[in-house]
Formats: sequence, structure tokens, C-alpha cells
Amino acid sequence: MLSSGKLPQFEVALAQSGGYKLALYNAEIAHLWFHQAPDASGSNFFFKGPILYSYGFHSPLARLVVKPNHPPRLVLIRDSGGSQSTRIHLGLARQAIPGYVRVIEVGFPGAKTVGEHKGNYRRMRSGLLPLGLAVIGARSRKQERFSEYLSLVEDMNHYTKEFKLGFRQVPLPDAEGVGGMYQVEAAKVTRALQRKRAVFARELSGWLAGGAQAIRPPNRFAHLRIKPGEPETVETSMGATVPLAHVVKAWQIIKRCYRSGVGFEPEGKGRSIHLGYYTVDQVEEGGTIHIGCHSITKAEVLRFVETIGLT
Repeated sequence: MLSSGKLPQFEVALAQSGGYKLALYNAEIAHLWFHQAPDASGSNFFFKGPILYSYGFHSPLARLVVKPNHPPRLVLIRDSGGSQSTRIHLGLARQAIPGYVRVIEVGFPGAKTVGEHKGNYRRMRSGLLPLGLAVIGARSRKQERFSEYLSLVEDMNHYTKEFKLGFRQVPLPDAEGVGGMYQVEAAKVTRALQRKRAVFARELSGWLAGGAQAIRPPNRFAHLRIKPGEPETVETSMGATVPLAHVVKAWQIIKRCYRSGVGFEPEGKGRSIHLGYYTVDQVEEGGTIHIGCHSITKAEVLRFVETIGLT
């Protein structure tokens, strides 16, 4: 691959005159796109005029909003990456954009018609509710969530003004104002979560009493029991099973972690905790155990070992 800085002068002139398309490394593609060099392509990453693409013309990744005789001051960039390689392309695009340029995330950066721009605006507006609820529910990161909310409002206002969409400017509230705007929605979410937890509590009670069906908790934490009809097998609420003998052996190591307040992570041969086909990935200092897709709280571990008489 050749970069434009390494091309002989006559080849640069040929490329600039449209004689051929430069073929470059992907990291260079994004920078050339922002500076509007001749159209160029890399590995499934290319640009034509102000639009940067990932894989094909069907997939615009970012667009420079350029006014005649002015440097770019606005970039529309896709709000989600899709495949891993497209997410990498997105990262390269962001790295190429100087800090003084406003970047607005949209669903379709290749928008040209008023209808397409309005679709982008409505997609942005749909993000206000979850962000507003996040501001209300935040504890340690309330200011960060509020900043995200304000940033989205500012982007929406700039977008409708830039493309003359006719939507009213959204006022910029303070954090308490956001709370007031979404109180009704927050109450609905709270009631729905309470109902979901109540349903799960009933399901969990039935499962612990011997119910046959695996259950999914409203959070990511699993529960434990002796499998009905198989007294030497431990079963999780997500349907995984391991030998009880392995659990008893593992408990001796986990118990030491709990008593010392020190976590555990496997470090080579002889430092692994095996449970059937599974291996413990981590015991956190706070006591939560991670095993593949399972996370089990310290409280649940202590409940279970007490139930089966382990000390």
C-alpha cells in the first residue's frame, strides 16, 4: 500500500485529476476523507466526496457537512457500529475529526432529503426518555447522565436548525427540571419493575421448592439448589448442573476468600477452581462469583451452603 505522501509527484497529480483512486491503509482513509483529498479506498473502507462508507454505498458511516469555501464544522456520524469491523471503522473516523468540529450521532449519516433528516431527528428525540429516566435513577453518576442528556438536546437543536427541519428548539433544563419532566414515566418504570420483581419472587420460591422449569432473574444473578431427584447434583436457576462434590471442594477456597476479604482469579496451573465442565473466572472482593455467563452473589452462596449444611 502507498500513502499519498510517498507517491511520486506526477502520480499525486494524476490522482488529484481523477486519473485513479488511491488505495491506502484504513487509518489514512479517515484522515484523507476529513481533509477531502481525492476519493480513496482501503480495506472495505472508502469515501466518495463528503461521505465515508463501511463495506459499500449502502452503509454510510459519516458525512461532512461542508459549506463552500469553509472548513468542515459539522460531522454526522452513525450512532451504532453494527459488525466489529464497522465499529473499528467508526473509531478511525472519530480519531480523524478535530476537536473543534461538532459531531452529531444519527441513525443515517447519508441523509439528503428532508424526510431522511426528520427520521434522524425523531430517532435522536426517542433517546431523551431513557436518558431522562437515567438522570432520575442515577446515584453516583447523576451529573454524568445529566451531561449526556444536555448534549443530546443541544445536538437535536443544532440539527433541526442546520437542516431547517422546522422542529421547535428543546429548552435546556437543569437536573431537577429533567426529573420533573419524566416523573410520570419514572413512576411507570418503577411500578413495572416492582411487578417484575414480584413475579420473579414467586417463580423463585416455586423453583427452590422443586419446580421443574429454569427461571431467568430480572438481574444477571443466578440462584442455586440441589437438583430434584439427584441429591449429588447442584443446579442453577439458569439450568446448568455441576457435581455437589466439586461444590464442596470449591467452597473451602471460596470460604477463605470470604473470611480474608481477598478476591480470587485463576493464575495458571493449580490455581483454578473447577466445577464440572466449568471454571470459576473470578471471586470478587465483595464475594460475588463469576462462572462463565453465571454471576452468583455472596448472599446466595451463603444461603445455599447453609441449606445443605456446609460450614
